[in-house]
Amino acid sequence: MNTVLSDTMQTKETALKALLRGYDAIAIAYSGGVDSTYLADVAHEVLGTKARMVLADSPSLPRSELKEARALAESRGWNFVRVETHEFEQENFLKNDGGRCYVCKGELFTQMDRYAR
Repeated sequence: MNTVLSDTMQTKETALKALLRGYDAIAIAYSGGVDSTYLADVAHEVLGTKARMVLADSPSLPRSELKEARALAESRGWNFVRVETHEFEQENFLKNDGGRCYVCKGELFTQMDRYAR
């Protein structure tokens, strides 16, 4: 499929690439969704294997989604890493209230930070 970007979108993508070039290496929170897949693709284009696509794996992630995300990363030649998250060990996550997403993202970025260090 041949997609032509509008001038505005091309300008934004050019700015994103320039920003990414400023990093020696980067870890992208990759879920297999549209947004993280796009960012991962651009980061890989700019930084190659110095861009690491980090997927958070927990019991809440369906195995089919993990398999699809991994297959896409492998087909694109990305530097893919799976890290285990432990949000199910946190009482605030298990409450299943309005703060659940906050707890989940907090756990994701805690594990990504550990991985990156």
